[in-house]
Amino acid sequence: MDLSRIIFTGEQNEWIDQPYTPNPYHLENLIYATNGNMYMRFGAEKIIGNALEMYGLPYRYDDCVRIVQNYNGTQAYNRDLTPFRELYFADFKVPNFFGGITVHEHFGAFEIDQYGEGSLRRLNDYHNFTVVELPERPVRHEEFTWSFGHEIRDAEAIRKLLLKILLPGLT
Repeated sequence: MDLSRIIFTGEQNEWIDQPYTPNPYHLENLIYATNGNMYMRFGAEKIIGNALEMYGLPYRYDDCVRIVQNYNGTQAYNRDLTPFRELYFADFKVPNFFGGITVHEHFGAFEIDQYGEGSLRRLNDYHNFTVVELPERPVRHEEFTWSFGHEIRDAEAIRKLLLKILLPGLT
């Protein structure tokens, strides 16, 4: 039996079962294969993917994150702003132990022009607007997590990162 069927909610399991289309841009940059044969753009992302796979945790890599400007749920948001982009591709999306989906970004390519500025704008949009992954449940602010290169330097650091993704807001 798949452990995820036990530890995740029915809504999360439906999300896990849904097919998704990863980022269609710059496919030539997908050069690092995880042990589960998922191709990624950076070696650090491969390490995170391998860790998730090692523990049998389902995830989506480079999946679309849509910024929702007119969400009618219970979460308030700023209607006066316009997002930098309405479409992003998250490095990882992972079901968490609180019944939601964690959107995780790994920031490690600061040598690329405009990378830092774009990263800050992305985090700002995640903070100021609503993202919905599960029906009727927006992604909470603490469910947006991020990491930097130094946070995946050894097994203990990777374990802490996985806890941050699975238990957002508690670590």
